[in-house]
Amino acid sequence: MRPVLHFLTAATLLIGGPFVQGNDEYTFRHENPVVGEQWANKVQFDMSMKMRYRYPGQEIQETSNKDRQRQLRRLTVLEVQPGYSTKVKVFFERARRQQSAIDQENQEWLPQPVDGKTYIVRREGDQLVVTNMKGSVPPEEELSIVQHSMQAVGRPNTLARFLSGRTIAIGETIRLPGDLASSFLGSPEGDNVPQEMPMKLVEVRDIDGVACGIFAAQMENVKQNSPRTSSHMNGYFALQMNTCRVVYVKFSGPVTFRQTRMIANQEYTVEATGSLAVAMRTSSIPR
Repeated sequence: MRPVLHFLTAATLLIGGPFVQGNDEYTFRHENPVVGEQWANKVQFDMSMKMRYRYPGQEIQETSNKDRQRQLRRLTVLEVQPGYSTKVKVFFERARRQQSAIDQENQEWLPQPVDGKTYIVRREGDQLVVTNMKGSVPPEEELSIVQHSMQAVGRPNTLARFLSGRTIAIGETIRLPGDLASSFLGSPEGDNVPQEMPMKLVEVRDIDGVACGIFAAQMENVKQNSPRTSSHMNGYFALQMNTCRVVYVKFSGPVTFRQTRMIANQEYTVEATGSLAVAMRTSSIPR
């Protein structure tokens, strides 16, 4: 079974809801966020990597590790601009992380620094500003996690820009331009080489009572300069047809990393190969 079909089968089982019968073509619309609306956001991240260290005149050293993260976040929209939210409150109801060697089993899940805490996030220009409920900037470790999680705040919905008003047929493949694909992936600009993202509308299905388009897609992300990184992910995502809001994502695939570093005025090389799997489920919280 090909990967995309495997992921689609998983989507049908996990998302649920009836298949929407009728037309073979569907038009997507965009709806602005509303102040006060709330969303629950469940995120899973799993990465396994084997590292090789090449030192001059020495044997290659190898290590392996896995990193697993689970978060349940509750978001409240506080301020909006046409097309996107500019300020939100985020409560990390649960945030756990498990790190160990690849061959180790049953390692303990430890709380992340943001676990059980609430933050206010807003965007000022290109800067994402984070404060705790007392108005203070949180410690660096908390700040980094929140900023990484909330990059979409203050930015237009990438897929809405591309899909709003567009009619797509079941089985049709369209290509998200490279710059929009990088934004969808949350990749920073700079050394990344923009890659188009092919996305095929495979079905329309009700999720939480709202008609959603299910797309199979392939995502590639390449950075040429040091550190050189690449990822090639297959999977699917689901978005509401009347809002273009993404409500489900599941992707996995291989990743590589290579960087030259210095120690005692001598160069050594770090190489890594592994796999990455990410999943996200978003649902509305009734007010």
